[in-house]
Amino acid sequence: MYKLTIKKMGKLHRDFRNRLRTGFFYKTRPVGQDSGEAYVKYKGILTQDVWEDFIARSMTPEFQELSDKNKQAALLNIYPHHMGRSGYALSIPKWKDQGL
Repeated sequence: MYKLTIKKMGKLHRDFRNRLRTGFFYKTRPVGQDSGEAYVKYKGILTQDVWEDFIARSMTPEFQELSDKNKQAALLNIYPHHMGRSGYALSIPKWKDQGL
């Protein structure tokens, strides 16, 4: 149970960082401009120091290079995953009803 809990916490943490990076850092303003919007929204979770450190790490050339490399690799995937939140457990009965 401990291992499963740690694994789930890691996934949630990665998802949270990704949501911050895409929603508050890249899409809502030009790269490098920070209004502190995420800091205000997640004030109970984030501190100003943690947010500034997060931005600094996301702006490093190494991070940008790795991000670009992974974006290019994702574009090469000819069968991207589009299952959605239901997963196989709910999709298989739907597929059977559709005759797939």
